[in-house]
Formats: sequence, structure tokens, C-alpha cells
Amino acid sequence: MSVFIETWHRILPLTPEAYDRFLDFYARRVVEASREFLENVGGWKFEQGDTNCDICLYRYDSVAQVGETMASFGADADYLKEVNALFADIQIEETRTLGTPIASATDVRLDAILDETPPAARRYFRVERSLPTLARPEALALFDTLVAAHEKQGSRRLVTAFEPMVGDVTKLVEIWVLPESTSDPSHAHANIDPKLLQRLAEIAPEVTGASMQPVCYSRLG
Repeated sequence: MSVFIETWHRILPLTPEAYDRFLDFYARRVVEASREFLENVGGWKFEQGDTNCDICLYRYDSVAQVGETMASFGADADYLKEVNALFADIQIEETRTLGTPIASATDVRLDAILDETPPAARRYFRVERSLPTLARPEALALFDTLVAAHEKQGSRRLVTAFEPMVGDVTKLVEIWVLPESTSDPSHAHANIDPKLLQRLAEIAPEVTGASMQPVCYSRLG
């Protein structure tokens, strides 16, 4: 079973120059230079809020592979040299979440979207949903129904959804891709059964929702 690392970055000072320098470094020295053992799924900037933050998603075959990847960076002298030079001028805050995909968020689903070549950069939507332990089975069943309903009417498609393995484990993180025709990126549920939405909101309410656009190193364009 695959596992995910979702990484959040915040760059200081809050200037376009500092963020662009970080983005260039991260694309070259982390993503591109490590493709043999590091599978970058996507990287995004939020459309609202701070302009110096991004979030990226990596997929691994196992938790052991995560540890091997982290160790490889510490053994790269050129990488460490460039990191030291970068840190002399800017500050990087980084938070990582280790998660496992739910049953309906299959690798087949994700790979199908990765294999597509969209004519233009797509818009994405990230949701954090509360997932209490006792209501989990019903909530996941309702979520699967929601995914099928959205995909049937072409309003959005699920990229993946995962539960954190450590920290706040009573939540579900969802990433959706929006259709090209979508002018409003808000997480609306037009034409979805109101009873389904009401029950899902009762037992597994959305906590946050934010629209995103891919950055230069993202495989999900």
C-alpha cells in the first residue's frame, strides 16, 4: 500500500524574490535531482492567503522508503552546501504529514490523472474534513458516494484522499481536480443529493477548504 508525505513550506522574508529563489532551489535540488527515488505527485500554491506558502505531495511504496529518502539528502554534500547558502538569506518553515490513502483513493485513480496531459494548468481544491473514529465507516461510505456523484456529473474528480498516520489522525485530507469549465473554484456541491451532504456534514464536517494552482515542479499540471 502506498503512503504519502504532504509537505507545507512557508518562506521568509515575505517577498517575491525570496520565494522565487526557494522555488528554483526546490525544483532543481529536491524534486528534479531526486526523481529516481522521490515521486513527486504535485505541488501547489494556494489561490488565497499568503503568497509565500506552498504545499507538495509525495508518494512512496512504504514507510521504510520514506526513511531511506530522508537519509539520502543528508549524504549529499552538494545539496547541503546549497542549503547552507540558501539559509544564509532566507528562512524556510517546513511541516510534513505522513498519511495513508483511504480504500477508494487508489493508485489506479491517481495514476490516471497523472498520465493525462491537460491543455492548460488545472485548478485543484484541497479539503480537510473531521473524521471521528466512531463515525468513520459511515463517513467513508458517504464520501465514496459523494466522489461518485461528482464524477458522474463532471463537477470535479478526486485525485486522492488520505488519513494522517501520526498527529491529528481524526481527519481526512482530500485533493480534487476541477474541470476546465469551472469558473468558481469554491467547494460547492451543486446537484448533489442534499440528504447526502447534510449527513456527511453532521458526522464528518469540512474544517478547511482552499483552491490551489500547480507550481513549476508539479507533476499534476
